[in-house]
Amino acid sequence: MSRQFTKCAINIEAQLQHLLNRGLQIKDHNSAKFYLKHIGYYRLSGYMLPFQVGGRGNDRHTFKKGAEFDGILKTYIFDRKLRSILMDEIERVEVSLRSHLSNSLAEHYTPTWYANSALFNNQHWHKNFLRIVQDYLAHG
Repeated sequence: MSRQFTKCAINIEAQLQHLLNRGLQIKDHNSAKFYLKHIGYYRLSGYMLPFQVGGRGNDRHTFKKGAEFDGILKTYIFDRKLRSILMDEIERVEVSLRSHLSNSLAEHYTPTWYANSALFNNQHWHKNFLRIVQDYLAHG
């Protein structure tokens, strides 16, 4: 069953006008058009929600008095920076965990512990794991 979309695509100028019609204050139209073009209206739309009236009424997407495009953009940039910091830290934890796991298993079994299916509870997962390792070794 496919879903029918009733909204038509609109260009950047029309997107800007749409935001203005909903009450968003935009000090620098050229800057706003730049960000709408390079980030995207729908990517920014989630960051617009706290600046909108909300609820279930027809005015739920109307912007609250004083809402500015710059505030939405600052919220987006903060989220992007926070996500970048978190992903960097998560990657460090992941690498450390994998290293500890591999070192511990290599010491208790053999350096090729991962090839021993008896060390895995699920044989299907082990086969998939070996395929991933082989693919990584073959293609980097």
